[in-house]
Amino acid sequence: MALAAGLLLAAPGLQAQPSSLLSEAQRAYASGDYAQAKLQFELILAQDPNHIVAKNYMKMIAAAQKQGRAGSALQQQLRGVVIPNVDFREATLEASLDFLRQQIEKSADLKTSFVLQPGVDPARTITLRLANVPVTEVLRYIGDLAQVRFSVDQYAISVHPRTAETDAPAAAPAAP
Repeated sequence: MALAAGLLLAAPGLQAQPSSLLSEAQRAYASGDYAQAKLQFELILAQDPNHIVAKNYMKMIAAAQKQGRAGSALQQQLRGVVIPNVDFREATLEASLDFLRQQIEKSADLKTSFVLQPGVDPARTITLRLANVPVTEVLRYIGDLAQVRFSVDQYAISVHPRTAETDAPAAAPAAP
């Protein structure tokens, strides 16, 4: 891998544009192709060792590979869904999740629903702005902002209240 990165860096004609390479790496990650994503993020880090987005994705890849997340069919499908634009300004959790449900259905022709568990406040407000982000990352951000966690069941995504005993504030969603 290091040799491939070195060859690409040595040959200016073969060097990919950073934003294009980042997009490709993020798509590979979102589709669950961690080997390809890792290779591309390594190329980005070879060009810019301080690239924070690449560093964070490398951590997420390591965690995903460590957990061996095979997951349900719904989980696998969600990993490949990229949301083109998220712009919530003081949106309720309920409205945010409804928007995501619609985007998942439109992007992946995948029907799913969010099931709020007791203790979840659907009126909690969220302000979030993202572009071209995998739905699993959108869920992670929403979880952090609304103090909830998500678990993917066979046919639905359950929304649970986050408690100090069960979750650390920066924890990634359990299943997506």
